[in-house]
Amino acid sequence: MYLDDVLKILEKFEGIIGALLGVMLTLIMTEILKKTGKFIFYVSKNEVVFQKRKNPLFSDYDTVSDISDSDQIKINLVLEIFNSSDTPKVLRKGVFSFYENNSLILSLEPKDNSTARSNGHWTIRDGFINANVKNKEIITIDLSNVLTKEQTETVRRCTKVFFEIKDSKNKKYKILLKEF
Repeated sequence: MYLDDVLKILEKFEGIIGALLGVMLTLIMTEILKKTGKFIFYVSKNEVVFQKRKNPLFSDYDTVSDISDSDQIKINLVLEIFNSSDTPKVLRKGVFSFYENNSLILSLEPKDNSTARSNGHWTIRDGFINANVKNKEIITIDLSNVLTKEQTETVRRCTKVFFEIKDSKNKKYKILLKEF
């Protein structure tokens, strides 16, 4: 008898209950759909340059075509990032990564060129920390770094250079910069 009483009460309010369930389901689906979306990367400028010192007494370099002839490697990257979701997202832990086949040989933190400070004799750039990308918006990051002679020796056997960056969920994005 008790179950029949509950069913009669529910029958009287079935329209209200259906409307409430519909509203709740719509709100849940809207929140889920807002978070869907992805990052789209476009490389505006990509330079991986091998350089050899002209004279040991001066810091004047010539560009060479082969990594085995180089004393240093210069990397410049201008990257446009579009966030296609309806919520702001963050990218962090960006590194230039050198791989021999599929094994990581060296990771190098890029320098953020937008933070460059100079007095005419030297230039200081801060390390890249993160990129906050607003919803449905595109940003540009300008990164660079120069490998020292010791680091260049370490990466001579490498076959690929990537820029790797992670989002807030630790998903890694890899952008191929050069294959040699």
